[in-house]
Amino acid sequence: MLASALVAATLQFGGTGCTEPVTYKANAVAELPADSFVKAWMADLHLKDASIQRIDVREKMLYVVSSNKQVTAINRGPGTIKFVAQVAQAGERLLPPVELTDKIVFPTATSLEIYDYTGVHQRSVNLDAPIRSGATGGGSMIYFGADDPAGGRVEAFDLTRNFANRRWELLTPGGSISSTPVLYLGVLFVGTESGAVYAVNEERKPIWATEGSVFQASGPIVADLKADENGLYVASKGSILYCINRTNGKLQWQYFSGGPLYTAPVPTSDTLYIYSEGVGIAAVSKAPVPTSNGNAQNAYDRSAKWVYHPGKQFLAQDEKYAYIMETRRDAKDEDVTHRVIVAVDKETGQKMFESQHQDFSVFGTNPRDNTIYAAYPSGELFAIKPVLKPGQIGELVAVPVSAKDAVAMR
Repeated sequence: MLASALVAATLQFGGTGCTEPVTYKANAVAELPADSFVKAWMADLHLKDASIQRIDVREKMLYVVSSNKQVTAINRGPGTIKFVAQVAQAGERLLPPVELTDKIVFPTATSLEIYDYTGVHQRSVNLDAPIRSGATGGGSMIYFGADDPAGGRVEAFDLTRNFANRRWELLTPGGSISSTPVLYLGVLFVGTESGAVYAVNEERKPIWATEGSVFQASGPIVADLKADENGLYVASKGSILYCINRTNGKLQWQYFSGGPLYTAPVPTSDTLYIYSEGVGIAAVSKAPVPTSNGNAQNAYDRSAKWVYHPGKQFLAQDEKYAYIMETRRDAKDEDVTHRVIVAVDKETGQKMFESQHQDFSVFGTNPRDNTIYAAYPSGELFAIKPVLKPGQIGELVAVPVSAKDAVAMR
């Protein structure tokens, strides 16, 4: 249900240890200054005894997963609830959904739960081996990594079949698959914990003429793979982010992050964002960066435009700012952690302004536009938009940061 104004709710701080209840209060609707945030919409999911666990941002809809494995599908633009479904049972593993042409697939540990776009459960497809990775797909096909005694295997399932859904499987000897594969323009890319990257067409035929038909990374791959028109992006525990030519499997460039990479890179229209624990969020230009002498930067060793060290999660971006989640210890209780939305200048990495509310607990990653999705565990989901020009009327959810303070907080 959508609310026209934010209601007061008793919420808990994030983090561990002793916590105190805090009351969320709405700000007055007023004319907003530039460099602030406004509430676009709020949906109260009425979760009762459950809490929001994850926000999955997809092309068509937003999927909010609660701790009891209830999924709420929401139209991203207006924020209207499309359907609510009890996809799995509390305690079961529920992986992010895959949007296909006419259906949504919710993978669990042992099955594929298939729904239509109105929320009607069509059927369950039981699996012979537990899913190890997330899933990807296109058309009527779904692909995922499964456990195998020899290492790992990729399963390709055809959902047009009423039974015997497996079309093929690909063994990956010595390398389990915990990284979610990616399907792009009819090619499936798979990364393994042995560091091998496979590229096969929809009939399982390798497309790279490299040694062993693979690309070999310097360390295990556990972060989900990403791909776009510029290349295939692979983050390894060997502290290197690779951009690989999708067609021939050759290295286009690499970025040394300074720490192991466990989180998937986020490609946007112009920038690649990558989080490394102990390092922060790095912004890497997808195009070659000119050096001081006017030449393009080394094609193989790419440097970050900037690194925002307090950053923990990329949230969204626009032409001016990148929006990042930052964590802070409470001034009175070091066991309590606050989560703040900050706007960072895309060119310099300097913090410019931040959210007034600091107790959102769950965030979505949205590479498509500048809408920020954040939630309180009790069930309030917010779509938040940056205000880049003064004069807009709405509810303020952020305060500007002075230039002096911005430098001090970097």
